[in-house]
Amino acid sequence: MRIIKLFKNEQGKSQWTAYYEKMNFQKFSIIKAAAIIVFLFFSNPLIYSQNITASETMISSKYKFGVASKLNINEKVYFDDSLSIILTSFSHKRPYTGGATKATAYLSLSKDKESGDIMLSVHGIDGKSKSDDGLSDSDRYDSLIWKEYKFQLKSFDYDNSIEIIVSKRE
Repeated sequence: MRIIKLFKNEQGKSQWTAYYEKMNFQKFSIIKAAAIIVFLFFSNPLIYSQNITASETMISSKYKFGVASKLNINEKVYFDDSLSIILTSFSHKRPYTGGATKATAYLSLSKDKESGDIMLSVHGIDGKSKSDDGLSDSDRYDSLIWKEYKFQLKSFDYDNSIEIIVSKRE
């Protein structure tokens, strides 16, 4: 059987008491440091002010006013002045043989705290190619105005994407 000798140090404490107090102090220091790190992390205002993720920031650099921009379905894009656009869905009307055709793209727009929805359509004649239907580009592709922006449809890939030109009105 082993006998553990406890002897007193200069302050009159046993060896084990001094060791326990030393470990308690180290444990307290670790908890204190962790609490400070957590406090600093949650008190950082930059954590709460980031509304645009890094991938969305990379997307936004591609989109400029006055240049044809491709919008893919359900992909949010940003312009330099915080205008954002999402191509949300498509629809079409069932034409009569030889009648007018219409396919529509639905877009959700937001700028600062304002938001809205617009529709841009492509028109044609059932059974006729673009070159034979007699429609000009302005008759074939819609353009419209929302707030200070003009949207011009340039091409249409049903259920996938559209190409538009967004310009700011003066």
